[in-house]
Amino acid sequence: MFLRVCLKAVLSGLYCLLKQYINDLRSVLQSSSHMIYAYDTQIYAHDYPKNILLLIARVNADANRVAEWAFFSSLRLNASKTTVMLLGSGSYISAFTFDTLPRIVVQGVPIDYSSSMRCLGITLTPSLHWDARVGNIISKSHYALYSLRFYRHSLSRQLRESLSVALVLPHMDYAASVYNATTKEQDLRLQRLQNACTRFIYGTIARDEHVTPYRLALGWLSVRRQRLLRVTVLALNILHKKSPMYIYNDFTLYSNRINTRSSSQRARPLLHYSTTRTSAQSHSFVHTASRLLNLLPFTIDLNRPSSAYKSLIYDHLLSLDTKDWKRRCRNENLTLIPPSLTNSLFIS
Repeated sequence: MFLRVCLKAVLSGLYCLLKQYINDLRSVLQSSSHMIYAYDTQIYAHDYPKNILLLIARVNADANRVAEWAFFSSLRLNASKTTVMLLGSGSYISAFTFDTLPRIVVQGVPIDYSSSMRCLGITLTPSLHWDARVGNIISKSHYALYSLRFYRHSLSRQLRESLSVALVLPHMDYAASVYNATTKEQDLRLQRLQNACTRFIYGTIARDEHVTPYRLALGWLSVRRQRLLRVTVLALNILHKKSPMYIYNDFTLYSNRINTRSSSQRARPLLHYSTTRTSAQSHSFVHTASRLLNLLPFTIDLNRPSSAYKSLIYDHLLSLDTKDWKRRCRNENLTLIPPSLTNSLFIS
């Protein structure tokens, strides 16, 4: 298991200067990698926990090289908006006493280790636990629902559905492939949020009535399988375009070309992946996507764009949601289709 030190800095300067000099940044880094989006810059490096002091020293040296590079490029590195985070497993992170660790110093300003960091709208924590992200989704979504509830009686059901799809569900879909490794409790909180959207759309669902058949009638996947849809389609897009290479190279193909003929059984899996030793590895993007693609009931041709398979993957996942609901109805003696949905054809 590796530890990673990530430093996030804000570079201020004219956009034309950023475009002119930004490609030079990689030349000044000796031990770290970097990511840049607009004027938001991150450098990061990783090593084993036993080498933590050396790891911090390496990142600290590169941070000062970035500061010097920014100065000579007519840019200003904003030390007050620079944050440092140490990332790793929960057991490794909790083993460190941050007060005793040397701090990274940028332009003479020591930077405290942060317990959270915003990266393109995603809140990261040292152990990549997604409580903050889930809480942020729920807060934004409930605010949108609260604003809409005052007008629900004057809106048609179709319009309420359109508003939910436009104003609420995108909060859950944004970066879904990143925060896929949620706990059961976090998934339950997000599912309750989706259930609240379903209740808002129909407006007549009793408080003690199950929402699942109404969600299926809308054609919505559960929050967990909606994330799996995003993961699978994104993986197919990466495999088709072979970009970005640093993710594509993590996949292991059994074959460069798969027969496009559909069949109920696959002769061989599309991707090879090894058994994982930790929960974090089993929830990683590449391992999750490889497992999902191998379980699809149809063959994949990587020469076709991912959009050609999106509806097939969606139909497959929706059928799994429907089977789960049928199984629950049998086990708990529930009503499969409520009387208000008797004309719906969502159960096959």
